[in-house]
Amino acid sequence: MTEYIGIDVSKQSLELWDGTQEDEVPNEKGLKTLKKLLKKRYGGEWNETVRFIYEPTGPYSNYLRAFAAEHEVQVVEVNPKKSANFAKVVGNRSKTDTVDAKTLSAFHALLAEED
Repeated sequence: MTEYIGIDVSKQSLELWDGTQEDEVPNEKGLKTLKKLLKKRYGGEWNETVRFIYEPTGPYSNYLRAFAAEHEVQVVEVNPKKSANFAKVVGNRSKTDTVDAKTLSAFHALLAEED
């Protein structure tokens, strides 16, 4: 079963939401804290189980993009306009990192598996 992890990317941190749990890890080169968290939560083959969904935020998402490529994690980069429109449709009016991560996690339901 694929686990979609909504990630709100900022300069300092990554806010994660997988549908049941919320976490925050530092946005740092190598993302070692993220790797430890994923191994602990999803086991040794975590990279075959998870799929990241996030808005590309210029240079702030570079570490996440490189991490996903290195570990062969499938990603969905969502156009910020589309996720903002989706948030409006589902009634998410507040704009916090946690709400954004949860919205992105929920957004995967609209995506075709091939995306």
